[in-house]
Amino acid sequence: MESPILCDEIYMQLIKLTSNCPERDSKAVLNFWEFLYIIIGIVLPQNPEILNYLKAHLRLYRVIDNKSKHKRTMENERAKKCYKELLKPRKIPRRYPPSNNEINAIRRLTFPRIRVYFMDGTFKAVMVEPSMTVQDICKNLKQRPELKNINGFTLFETYGHNERKMDNDEKIGDLLYKWENEFGDTNAVANNELRIVFKKHIFINAMKPSDNYYEETLIKYQILEEIIKEKYPLTNTEAAFLMALETQFEYGDYKENGNVNFKEIMQKIVPSSLWSTEICEFAKLEYKKLSGLVGEDLDAVFMFFLRSWELFGSSIFNITQNFTDELPNKCWLAVNDKGIHLLSYNSRVPIVSHDFKSITSCSPSQNSIMIVIDSVEKSKKYVLNTIEANTIANVIQEFIECNKNDNSQS
Repeated sequence: MESPILCDEIYMQLIKLTSNCPERDSKAVLNFWEFLYIIIGIVLPQNPEILNYLKAHLRLYRVIDNKSKHKRTMENERAKKCYKELLKPRKIPRRYPPSNNEINAIRRLTFPRIRVYFMDGTFKAVMVEPSMTVQDICKNLKQRPELKNINGFTLFETYGHNERKMDNDEKIGDLLYKWENEFGDTNAVANNELRIVFKKHIFINAMKPSDNYYEETLIKYQILEEIIKEKYPLTNTEAAFLMALETQFEYGDYKENGNVNFKEIMQKIVPSSLWSTEICEFAKLEYKKLSGLVGEDLDAVFMFFLRSWELFGSSIFNITQNFTDELPNKCWLAVNDKGIHLLSYNSRVPIVSHDFKSITSCSPSQNSIMIVIDSVEKSKKYVLNTIEANTIANVIQEFIECNKNDNSQS
């Protein structure tokens, strides 16, 4: 991968080894075809002449010679797969060699599988082809009827409470290699600590409910996870009402002798900083009032409650700052399709908001980000301390691009 000359030489040797083998469809020649398939998905010849020679070789062998008495059926099948892989568009080559899992799967004439988890706890097993990207998997997932016509979703790599948005052009094969090398001696994948999650990244018109019921369900579970991570403001009263809604969802209507474990529900959906016996008692009283609320009506009340915060759907970042007296030392930065908002930690109301047009500069560094605002009144500068500086800058840029596209279309 690092030496173009060596790469070209490997291709020339593989073309030679897969040409006119005396033992048709033998195990040895099929192994060479498998290796050729793997390397095509990883890196292509740098020399244009060798690349064209490879294309000609695959075109020749993907067609069955019906005149021959001894056909190379299995070789033809592998040549077709190689040619199909070769024609796939690729902006960025793979950075790492194949993992052992990928190599073993190819030897079995299949692909490695990964689980992509959804926010409702379900998952889908996806076969990973050598050149497959994050964007390819998202397109694959959207073939499901319930996921068609949904926008703003992408893949996140999660490990415990840490998560990373994956780039659209990122190769899944590279991710498998990194997992194998960094977590190979642990049970992180088997224990679901390390996984890929399909979730909404960009909310446009977040206050408007989606026409897709399943999308609303995924958003609901995503926001509930944000609540647990303490990235959604809750008072004790609101936490109790949220518990009551979840209890109605899990147990149905209130029963006098019902065995409801409110402590378990509290630990499931309420941030640990709000845990108390009083909240459980208040949740029980609220639960009684919800009798008769079921199905889509209950989901509608659930989402109405979550959307009661004006910054619903924003990307929330924990930051500290000591640059200006206008803000407290510990605060939240919220980014949504309207702009950026700075507010006190666990507060519902922004202290200050700025639209994207007023942002003249957004400069991330390793542990901070500087945002320069040029408004009609006067220019402002914020220096915010955070380990998520690059993520913040990327999210701001994505929303700016979305707004540009919307303006150009209108």
